[in-house]
Amino acid sequence: MAKRKTLNERAYQELLNRILNLRFKPGEKIIEEKVSRQLNVSRTPLREALRRLEKEGFIENISRRGCYIKKISEEEMLKIYEVREVLEGLAARLASGKITPSKLKELKKIIKEMGNYATKKDRVKYAEKDLQLHQAIISQTDNPLLKQIMGRFALQIKTFRIVSRDFPAESEVKEAMKEHNEIINSLESRSPALAERTVRRHIRNAAKRLKL
Repeated sequence: MAKRKTLNERAYQELLNRILNLRFKPGEKIIEEKVSRQLNVSRTPLREALRRLEKEGFIENISRRGCYIKKISEEEMLKIYEVREVLEGLAARLASGKITPSKLKELKKIIKEMGNYATKKDRVKYAEKDLQLHQAIISQTDNPLLKQIMGRFALQIKTFRIVSRDFPAESEVKEAMKEHNEIINSLESRSPALAERTVRRHIRNAAKRLKL
């Protein structure tokens, strides 16, 4: 039983990594025989991994046609951002009274790294650091359920941004960086209401930038 669980997890992690690293493209069909051979696992753990990824929104199982890497539309992503605004606002409220000076220092470092990747127009690393910043704030909430939900959204957001968009315009990057610094300032103020308001405004603006 333990061995099967390990194989299931390995198949899941490998498939997820390939999706996030665009080795599988949105709309691409998963050929089970080929993929099981590549991963060196049998069909059983592969199918378990596919079912798990389907529940998480990465795989689409079409009757009589098979499994495909799901294409996330702009409309679907905007709905995710609606939920994200509420939950990340809550996360900021909860984190504002608990966040440590060392964590604030870490957040500032991430923002600096984002600026470096923006200069290089490295959209993959820029997107990764952006999500790392938000996940770092969520990690300060001591709320496992919130972390779990937002962790799932983070993967979908990263995939959408890398696949569906060119590197953001310079004006968008400047606006986003300004908002990120405002978030840090709001957390440093230890005001839960201000932190929530600042993060929610940032997520609303980020959703608008998706449509540009």
